[in-house]
Amino acid sequence: MKVLLIGGGEVGFYLAGELAKENHDVVVVESDHERLDLITKSLDVMVFEGDGTGQKVLEQAGIKSADMLIAVTNSDEGNILACMIGREYGVKTKIARVRDHELSYADSVLRPERIGIDLMIHPELETANEISRLIRHPSAMDVMEFFDGKVILLGIKLGAESPAIGKTLIELGRRFTAIPYRLAAISRGSETLIPRGEDVIQKGDLVYIVSRSDAAREVFNLTEPEVINHVQDIMVLGASRIGMLVASELQDDPNVNVKLVDSDPEKAERVAGKLTSTLVVEADGRDIDVISAEGLVDMDAFVACTGSDETNIVTSLVALHLGVKRIITTVQKKFYLTILRAIGLDIGVNKHILTSNAILKYIHHGRVLSFSHVRGIDAETIVYSVSDKSKITKKPLTKLKFPDGSIIGAIRRQGEMIIPTGETHVIPGDEALVFYLPDARNKVDSWFE
Repeated sequence: MKVLLIGGGEVGFYLAGELAKENHDVVVVESDHERLDLITKSLDVMVFEGDGTGQKVLEQAGIKSADMLIAVTNSDEGNILACMIGREYGVKTKIARVRDHELSYADSVLRPERIGIDLMIHPELETANEISRLIRHPSAMDVMEFFDGKVILLGIKLGAESPAIGKTLIELGRRFTAIPYRLAAISRGSETLIPRGEDVIQKGDLVYIVSRSDAAREVFNLTEPEVINHVQDIMVLGASRIGMLVASELQDDPNVNVKLVDSDPEKAERVAGKLTSTLVVEADGRDIDVISAEGLVDMDAFVACTGSDETNIVTSLVALHLGVKRIITTVQKKFYLTILRAIGLDIGVNKHILTSNAILKYIHHGRVLSFSHVRGIDAETIVYSVSDKSKITKKPLTKLKFPDGSIIGAIRRQGEMIIPTGETHVIPGDEALVFYLPDARNKVDSWFE
């Protein structure tokens, strides 16, 4: 498949790399010479320097033969225009990154389908939805949904009192037979493991468990003796677009009290007029005395989503110092994600990764139905459509030598959600959710060809 990628920023660079790994013919159009130079040195893709809305540039980049156009520049207007041009050239699939989520409203005159866009991704909305999921599952460090939300992946940090510590996966399986779950990955220090039955769970492990969504409560009980069921008082720092969206969604819950803090008086006043059930306060969140006076110490959760990574990190550390149990830190620079856990901040959210994952999930190509990177660890997920020729269908899982560094976490079979065991036999027509380390990707692919 030939993919024309407009924009070589954080999202474009990540997408280009992932699509190139799958042997797609990727062409990147970018106007910034330094970004193009970085892409050329780092990735095996074609590049064109120029404006992604220029007809001649797009023709030189091969728009006439492109199967897909993905526009992910920082300009909403430019991304929309590039997709509209792609429609005129007959490009089959057109995807645009657009910050203004109101364009997807039912009453919008520029709804995606009206202007020939197949998928319109809203980075801030994706981020706000991710934060809301983390708030709704307050005992999880990470939450991912699959198969239309019927299967869930929960990242859970194991404390000293966890009943799972010191046990092998085999022992856990024998003890908790009534719970439909699969331990898909373990983050231990700087290492990511796809565990096997003999592996022992250790104190401090961040375990990633896949289960049916309706069994999430039981999974928490399996791993942690003290489960946080609900957060009531939440402080959101930053009246950014993300902060407003988070507060807007959370304030609809009658059992939740939301306080939004911003140091800009004009912005605070404007937001206060839009968020009718949120207490908006003008205050400098970087000042520990000020933020303490606003009741941070009494909060169940703190969300830092200003436009500054550094401010978000510093204020999150203040919240950690004051004993806030649930802290969510948004960062725009991806390299901060690995630093956060090292300094005690377990939940970092990056809108560029979320945007890329949303796009990759939408791109269906052959037997691969969706793809996502697991935030914060060196693991990925992929959903395969199983054909009658796939090797995975030959025997039950326990009798197959499935590649090291990979595991099948869930199966959808005619609408039914299956959390597999060793005796599970994958059959043609199944959709299989696989977790794997990047080095295992090619070997995993061969089982579904």
